[in-house]
Formats: sequence, structure tokens, C-alpha cells
Amino acid sequence: MNKDAFILRVGPDNYESALAEVGVMEFDITGRPMKSWDLVEPEVVANDGNLTGWIERGVYFAASLPPK
Repeated sequence: MNKDAFILRVGPDNYESALAEVGVMEFDITGRPMKSWDLVEPEVVANDGNLTGWIERGVYFAASLPPK
């Protein structure tokens, strides 16, 4: 894992489709992948357009969570 990678929570509904994209892998720091979290390689989010798209995915999922 690259320490410059982008870690993102996309939720269970978008997890598998995000993993199917180039440069995206399971977020796993303990030996057990964290479902609904993805690790996006720095090259994928190197331009503002791609970075914005990934941030929007995370915001979309966060907005779906119940208020605390």
C-alpha cells in the first residue's frame, strides 16, 4: 500500500463497482479488508477532475448516513 493513497468510504452499495476500477483496491491495514472502504492510488486522483469525482462519491455516501 502506498502511504500517499486516497482512502475513501463509498459504502456497501458502491464498494464492488469502485474496486472494479483501475488503481482501486481494498483498504486493508489489519489483514482484514474494511468493506465499503477503498484505497485509490495517487495516480488515479492526481488530477483535479478525478479527485473531485472520488470526493463526491464519499460525500454522497456520507450524506446517506443517519444523523448522529
